[in-house]
Amino acid sequence: MYPSTKDGLFGVFVKNFVENLERQGARFSHLAVIKGKTPSAITKALKYLFHYINSLFYGVFSKSDFIYIHFLWHHTPIIILLGGVFRKKIVVNIHGSDITQFNSSKLQKKINAFALKYAKRVVVPSQYFVEIIKDAFPEVAVNNIIVYPSGGINRNVFKLENHKQPEKGVINIGMTSRIDANKGWDVFLKAVAELKNKGYSVNGFIIGQGNKEAEMLQLRKELNLESEIAFLGLLSQSQIVSHYKNLDLFVFPTALNESLGLVGLEAMSCGLPVIASNIGAPSAYINEGVNGFLFETNNVESLTKRIIEYNSILDVDKLTMRKNAISTAIQYDSEKVSANLYQQLLELC
Repeated sequence: MYPSTKDGLFGVFVKNFVENLERQGARFSHLAVIKGKTPSAITKALKYLFHYINSLFYGVFSKSDFIYIHFLWHHTPIIILLGGVFRKKIVVNIHGSDITQFNSSKLQKKINAFALKYAKRVVVPSQYFVEIIKDAFPEVAVNNIIVYPSGGINRNVFKLENHKQPEKGVINIGMTSRIDANKGWDVFLKAVAELKNKGYSVNGFIIGQGNKEAEMLQLRKELNLESEIAFLGLLSQSQIVSHYKNLDLFVFPTALNESLGLVGLEAMSCGLPVIASNIGAPSAYINEGVNGFLFETNNVESLTKRIIEYNSILDVDKLTMRKNAISTAIQYDSEKVSANLYQQLLELC
């Protein structure tokens, strides 16, 4: 997937992946991609058909050291044909949902496992996900698994710059996410409402887009939070950073088993402690009380308690948490993680 002009978030990881590896010296002879989401089932089916034809054509007839394929489940036929029949070297990049959503039935597990037999390398977004692969596909050799944290953080953009001094007596919080089911925007809004009911003054925003925008805006209205929480829609990375400088905290309230949760790390790179759901990969990079806090997934009371806990600590301790958040983010710098991936992929050449 590649982003389209209508949907600038969907597929951006693959686009960034290509650009990051090209900066390291990689050359992509051909790209077979689908741009953006497609609401029509017929149009979507036709797009995938052409995508499969292009993938097979370029895979069979182009000369390359290996073929890099994103998203396991949707490409199992391509992997099996190119790897099994045409003996091409295959690298499979697992994003997360291609395992968590498409590996539930015995048939899906068998098809995924059969396709992975032909993968020379399996790329996953986090160490947390390495363990998932080991459990789900014990036949995959651990030394063939590469951790590549979703392209990493562009620290030329996501950096601490001109941070606004917090206003006394006001909690400034925000979240960036797709506005879809189970992304936690409802928990975030309800926690803000609870803070307001407890007498706290709260300012903040939600950044993103998705198919639940109408429901989110309706909930915001019902909770009487239109003055406290702005909805900023889809913004560029530089625009996002310009708003982060006004925050005290970043909230990552997802209820999904996130394979990495890059938005949380990007916020950390801007010096923001993160309060995240205790689920998925964020639970691995949040160091409790050091660079942020964890709260019980889908629990408004738990999130509210954590926000109050952060608000009550001394300013000097808040500053330390900001520094610790940046130190965590540095480990995920895009140039660093892309160079590591590139060096490991060179072993296949």
